[in-house]
Amino acid sequence: MEQLQAYLVTNGVSARQLSPSAINCYLDCKLKFYLNHVMRVKESDEVEEDMEANTIGSIFHEAMKELMRRYEGRIVTAAALREMLNDEMRLTLEVNRAFTHIYLRVNNDVHERPKDSPSADDIPVVTDRQVVQPQGRHRIMQEVLLELVRRTLRHDIELTPFTYISGEQQVSTQISFDQGRHRVGLHGSIDRIDQVQADSDSVDQSAGGIRIIDYKTGIGRLIFSSMEQVFDATLENRPKYVLQTMLYALMCRQSGLTAPDAGLFPNIYYLRNLAADTSTRLICKPDRNSPGKMVSYDDFGQQFRELLDCLLTELFNPEVPFTQTMHTSVCRNPLTKAAKCPFVDICRR
Repeated sequence: MEQLQAYLVTNGVSARQLSPSAINCYLDCKLKFYLNHVMRVKESDEVEEDMEANTIGSIFHEAMKELMRRYEGRIVTAAALREMLNDEMRLTLEVNRAFTHIYLRVNNDVHERPKDSPSADDIPVVTDRQVVQPQGRHRIMQEVLLELVRRTLRHDIELTPFTYISGEQQVSTQISFDQGRHRVGLHGSIDRIDQVQADSDSVDQSAGGIRIIDYKTGIGRLIFSSMEQVFDATLENRPKYVLQTMLYALMCRQSGLTAPDAGLFPNIYYLRNLAADTSTRLICKPDRNSPGKMVSYDDFGQQFRELLDCLLTELFNPEVPFTQTMHTSVCRNPLTKAAKCPFVDICRR
């Protein structure tokens, strides 16, 4: 299939690149992956609840990136974060700036309103240098975002001092699979990369190593039983975000973005249940009685890489069909029955 082959490396390049979310999509539902990432079927109007969550996530990502931009390559202290936390005007400005850019889609003086935005009379046409103050129901979104930013800063104060390396870091690489017969292009955007100081008094046990951080605006679990569980498509509640952060770590290591001898520690910030003393580290805990082990890419990377190799070999195997998921919860909200997948009208789930 020509469209799928575009992800494979030919003469050193690939026309397309797989993202961590695309690989997770394949494990969630092969048919959805086929429609979205192979055939690129135009999606129906985005499901409202997903759109709201995705919009809040995008605004938060941009606001945090801009707030932390001044510290790139520098050591961040508790005093600096407390000052930022107490500067309500600055926090509000960055959230509103991100709202203007992401929600109103302002870019280079081009303004395209999303389908669910208020009428033209309610929102002015703005330029990229202007900032719109959210009104009406969007004030609620603003308050939610501000609280998520505050929670993140309070949590990070407990980790200081740390070096902020980058935010929204674009990374690309190529990896071989199927016993080296093929190579595939990978690409992702890492929410944040930092390094807790080796001599830090921080409670974070990854001190001295590099943290690969993924922000999630919802809630979730950091504990999983095994890497096999992460790749098990038969599980309805597969720990998918473990796969995502491990892929980011792999891409960092493969691309040379981080030093080869630096320890890489995947972290997930589940923002809705994040507190100053909340752990963000992934823990592999095979059973209830085991103490659990903090996940580092160096300890789990080889097994992860082997499982990823098997998955990619299956994905590009022309004998394996792109079938529907057996889990209807992927398609619809189990409680409300509202559509979660934009292709439910096509597959009739």
